[in-house]
Amino acid sequence: MKYAPLAEQAWNAALKAAELSPDQVDRADRHRHARAPCGRSQAGSASKAAVADDLAATVGNTGTAHAALLLTDTLRDVPSPGR
Repeated sequence: MKYAPLAEQAWNAALKAAELSPDQVDRADRHRHARAPCGRSQAGSASKAAVADDLAATVGNTGTAHAALLLTDTLRDVPSPGR
């Protein structure tokens, strides 16, 4: 689990750069290699409700395409302007 502290640092740096607190995060996507340990998510201190489904149960690990798949899934749920 040597990467867990790095993930936590990255999460905190991203929040700071965006000037957000964890409770302001509506959704946090994560991609974890199938063989990676199932430790703490990269969403750090985001609530469990904010951590999005990684889609592994429905599509498995799509490899390189998985990050784009998660982004597409996230954007699908974003309301269009004027809605």
